[in-house]
Amino acid sequence: MQTRNNWNCGLTRVMDSLAGKWKLQIFWIISQKQPARFNQLKRDVKGITKTMLTRSLGDLIKEDLIIKEDFKTWPLHTQYSLSPKGQELLKLMMGLNDWGRENL
Repeated sequence: MQTRNNWNCGLTRVMDSLAGKWKLQIFWIISQKQPARFNQLKRDVKGITKTMLTRSLGDLIKEDLIIKEDFKTWPLHTQYSLSPKGQELLKLMMGLNDWGRENL
């Protein structure tokens, strides 16, 4: 959901990066459990399909908010963690979280 007309607004860009039903929840779970494995995310994000999890993870990777690490093992072992950019965003989100708890 990229609102290109407002791309000069930083807040709009952040919100677009985390927009959708699942991305914010996935980002938050990874931040709390990093590194997080695919099946762990599938269990923790209630109601998400494998297709939507894969698509949402791909979007977060493309935005450079999370990092995917593939291990060359069998069975396949993949884990996700926050990128440095994602770590910065998490700090800001924690401040918003605190503000929301106190004011809303």
